[in-house]
Amino acid sequence: MKPGLMPLALLLVSTAGIAQETEPGFNSNRWQENYQYLAKHTRRSSYESLKYLPLTADREDVYLSLGGNFRERFNSYDNDLFGLKTHANGQQFLHRFLLHADLHVTEHLRAFVQLGSYLSNNLGLQQGPLDNDSADLQQGFIDLHFQALTARVGRQEFALGSSRLISVREGQNARRAFDGVRLSLKNDYLDLDAFGFEEVAITPASFDDRGNTQEKLWGLNSKWSFKPTDAEIYYIGLQRKEAHYQNTIADESRHSFGSRVFGKRFGWDWNFEGIYQIGSFGPLTINAWTAASNTGYTFATPSWRPRLGLSANIASGDRNAKDRQLNTFNPLYPNLSYFEEAAILAPQNFLM
Repeated sequence: MKPGLMPLALLLVSTAGIAQETEPGFNSNRWQENYQYLAKHTRRSSYESLKYLPLTADREDVYLSLGGNFRERFNSYDNDLFGLKTHANGQQFLHRFLLHADLHVTEHLRAFVQLGSYLSNNLGLQQGPLDNDSADLQQGFIDLHFQALTARVGRQEFALGSSRLISVREGQNARRAFDGVRLSLKNDYLDLDAFGFEEVAITPASFDDRGNTQEKLWGLNSKWSFKPTDAEIYYIGLQRKEAHYQNTIADESRHSFGSRVFGKRFGWDWNFEGIYQIGSFGPLTINAWTAASNTGYTFATPSWRPRLGLSANIASGDRNAKDRQLNTFNPLYPNLSYFEEAAILAPQNFLM
């Protein structure tokens, strides 16, 4: 058997990121940026003028911010199915273009729109379902903000915790988005999120992506701050019509209960997470689980800071196809780059 996979990647290249490298606020999730601080700059560069366009003379919180990203990525695959099925060796070039406009009407009202174009050139490989989307609405939402409470309505990106169960899908070409509603409550000790979503299905033509009405996602996530350790406790519900497991097709209703403890202190960092799932798949009862850990130590040296880490992960699988249980863990909407940049392995029925 040949070596399983040889991934090569040219990662994020962002025109906005290069210009903003030393400034506060730049984030790969562009909606998290806040450029209101530029109102204090009496003389702005051309770049800063795009990031902060005041719309009134007397209100600093009424402004428009413009930006964009461009990413090029190269992947080379050799026996990517590990000899289990007929495979094709080859390479692919992935092209990602994103443009956004962020409108702040007042401190209570905001509108964010992001357009995306995802293209690929494959040599010896078939195009994947997430390789191409000529042009579409990546995000388009309205924020209503009152004191510590924010209501977000529309198409939006969303990642939960460490992105094991819900992520923006950074590894593949087309990023993941959801249609729905998110309510957020934040203070010094607690972040609370309640959400109800449909995942946006990617189709290659222009402006034809729609929410998948066959799947419903909802949940509640709480994040608690106990420095140096933070903790998350969450619940996620999933309803899928005609779900596939092995050769069986049935309706799936799954409920995930999870917790995560993470933090940093004295050079050490830690991230421990456990998830238990119950529900039903047709006539079968769901009983599944996963556990993950990532522990490391960063050495403080004068010129560089190497980190030594250990990661251990396990997820349940189905041992008996003839019983009345389904024990296969469902990673829901995972970050496939969580384990490796090739993004071909999901945290499902494995030990590593």
